[in-house]
Amino acid sequence: MNRLESIIKENKERDRLMKVFKDHGFIKYEVPYFHKFQDYVCRDGRLALDQTVKVFSNMGGVHLLRPDVSCMLMEEVSSFYRDPLKLFYDTETFENHEKGLRTYEKIGGEYYGDSSFQADLDMIKLGLETLSSFPEHLLVVGNSRYLDSLLEENVHKDKGSLIRELVRQKQVKSLEDILETEPLDLGVKEKLLLLAGIDQGGLEDLRQGYNTSEMLDALDQVARLSKNLSGRVSFDLSLVSHLDYYHGLIFKGYLKGQSKPVLKGGRYDKLSHDYGVSLEALGFSLDFDRIKEVLND
Repeated sequence: MNRLESIIKENKERDRLMKVFKDHGFIKYEVPYFHKFQDYVCRDGRLALDQTVKVFSNMGGVHLLRPDVSCMLMEEVSSFYRDPLKLFYDTETFENHEKGLRTYEKIGGEYYGDSSFQADLDMIKLGLETLSSFPEHLLVVGNSRYLDSLLEENVHKDKGSLIRELVRQKQVKSLEDILETEPLDLGVKEKLLLLAGIDQGGLEDLRQGYNTSEMLDALDQVARLSKNLSGRVSFDLSLVSHLDYYHGLIFKGYLKGQSKPVLKGGRYDKLSHDYGVSLEALGFSLDFDRIKEVLND
């Protein structure tokens, strides 16, 4: 396949994604290029400052070249929000690396002002639809409150981050070594090892043994979703995100040949508090660079 054929193929998929969002009532929104440096330091900080791309104005001000989409959209939406609101975007984010400036193509949608189960279900189904061009896709659904509650109730914060990462990476042996040194109840250790396993069993198996009320509530929400979803979907209560503003529902999409997810999303209601409002929000972003790799493979 030559470069021109690749471009035609990529544009066709981009156009399809635009139509999917529009057909579901989403409005295209142009995400600002610049983010105030001070606002990012005080509110966001999702990306290490040395990885951000800084722009200096002739008046001495410092701005960042679009380091993130969800935070920038939340800041914008908080000033004109109407209930409910669905926005989608086709844009780029920018990062500074040792080898120079890197850009990442992002296509995604955000849904504001609806905390309902139906909103969660609709966004997951929309995520599945965006991946439908690829027969061998998989969407993994979880709820971060399950693992968060397990760790917050039993593990010191200093060790919690390490244990969370080992569970996420399914590093069972390393997790066993850490847990041997921790004075935890046997039931807690067993639940952590179960979550870190490749096969967690069914959702009902997780009801056995140690659970907090928060864990059971998270499990109930995922179980309800499972009864309303079909197709290429699986469920994983160890699912977490490196973005700390996701809380509750979380989902990731994978394509054959890609070890990392091409779709990341979830609920992030608490992010709005950073901007002086209380606004329910959920959404997802597609890594279009990875999608192009699969298209051209």
